[in-house]
Amino acid sequence: MDKLKLRLTQDSAELLNGQRYRYIDNGGLILGVAHCDSVRDGSFHYLHFGDCVFSSALDDRLGVHVLMDILPALGIRCDVLLTDDEEIGQSTAQEFTTDKRYNWLFQFDRRGCDAVTYQYRKMDAFARQYFKLGNGSFSDICWLEHLDCAGLNIGTAYYLEHTRQSWANLSELAKQVCRFERMARDLSETHIDGAEPERVSRTRWQSGSLWPDDSETRST
Repeated sequence: MDKLKLRLTQDSAELLNGQRYRYIDNGGLILGVAHCDSVRDGSFHYLHFGDCVFSSALDDRLGVHVLMDILPALGIRCDVLLTDDEEIGQSTAQEFTTDKRYNWLFQFDRRGCDAVTYQYRKMDAFARQYFKLGNGSFSDICWLEHLDCAGLNIGTAYYLEHTRQSWANLSELAKQVCRFERMARDLSETHIDGAEPERVSRTRWQSGSLWPDDSETRST
């Protein structure tokens, strides 16, 4: 729990080592992505009660915690990309380049307990073996089509994101991580082709909240 509190309260510049993005090569075949910015940057709080944790930084510091602390403890090897500016629709993931060929991408940056694949429809047949699939608008991995592999964004059991009432159910998160652990052990060595050529809906900033271009309610 101390590691979770650290991730939720840590300064973004420290997490990113003062850079636009931070890339950690762990020798993995898959790439995990999380963003360090929050809608409520500078006003973080933290409260833990039973299976619930309350913090305005859960989106997406809970994802940072999964990538940096939980998955390594489970022996799951993946490379890590930490980004900035996702909450204003300009994720620094778009600046990331590498000569490395990844088999697929993933992110823990979504309310609830489903998963979404965005434009990466070739991921659907694989992901639905482990997760209930939903619909989403946008997150960091949408900027990474140039890596030529598919991706998915996994629900992290947080709710009321972008508010001071934001909270997460850690028991639900643990179940999501277990589902991902099975997927990673089964499929890390399987390359899943990238996005079909199609328009990706970019997000924009409107009145302090993020909305997709078609003005539907955003659920990353």
